[in-house]
Amino acid sequence: MIFTRDRAVNVMREYMRESGYAERTVTGRVYTLRRFFDYLGPVDVREVSREDIHGFLLSLSDTELKRHSKQLIHSAIRLFFKALYVKEVILINPAEDSFSFLPERGETKVIFSESELAGFLDNIDINKPLGLRDRTLFELLYATGMRSGEAARLRGEDINEKSRTILIRHTKTRRDRVVPVTETAMAFIKMYRGRRKGGPVFLGTAGPLQGPAMNNRFKDHLADQGIYRKGLTIHSLRHSAAVHLLQNGADIRYVQELLGHDSLESTVIYTHQLQEELKRIYRTHHPRENRFFKEVDEEYRRKIEELKAMILSKEKSW
Repeated sequence: MIFTRDRAVNVMREYMRESGYAERTVTGRVYTLRRFFDYLGPVDVREVSREDIHGFLLSLSDTELKRHSKQLIHSAIRLFFKALYVKEVILINPAEDSFSFLPERGETKVIFSESELAGFLDNIDINKPLGLRDRTLFELLYATGMRSGEAARLRGEDINEKSRTILIRHTKTRRDRVVPVTETAMAFIKMYRGRRKGGPVFLGTAGPLQGPAMNNRFKDHLADQGIYRKGLTIHSLRHSAAVHLLQNGADIRYVQELLGHDSLESTVIYTHQLQEELKRIYRTHHPRENRFFKEVDEEYRRKIEELKAMILSKEKSW
């Protein structure tokens, strides 16, 4: 009996609901698959191959769809076949480890260098009003790769000081995750919280500090230190954490788990960012590549000889 796409979609819906996805997300992901199903036609979904998927993704390059829309379709396809695999409808997942639609030049995220970020954090005056809270917040975001919205929902009971871990609840993918915390960030958490153990961790004047307010404080500190540049937001701490981990040899799947990405494709974007950063460092520091380098040609030599002659003539006149 043919395993139709309607039966497969029901399996996907069941899997997503069991995984805690919101109903509107379930409906949206199923709707996103319509192009893929039209491409396949009436086929047994158990017979769809990796080549079929790649052929469809390649066909999207000739459409008017924006890159983000293509990524959403690819993400839905990966989730579809993951559901079928987990529910044992298929024995091999043909969409596993399929990558596409990586960011093009100009789409790279604005991040800090390691030394720049260390200087930024160290120069926050914790003795000023709200200074300790802000330093603690930014240290934690950089240490864990948390989103600002996740930090806004963080509660004291989610912090395990002994194991130096944090439970992040109500994430973007609606799946809780536990992440490690650096010794430095945990020290600031202890200092900031004092004896306060429960309730929201980061407080503003009218209750829990929210994401927009966090971003405003972040930009204020950048401006105070004179290092603000276009594109830097509080989310840059998350981007910087990912790139710095990859720069220092972290496995990409570890970074995926830390950031809470549902798809490895979302994490692969940071490898592109890493390549761009390496290019920038190379162009800046390599003696044959940096902006101060100029090829020595005949015209350059002629000007040097003219300068030497001018200097010698002035020396004789003295």
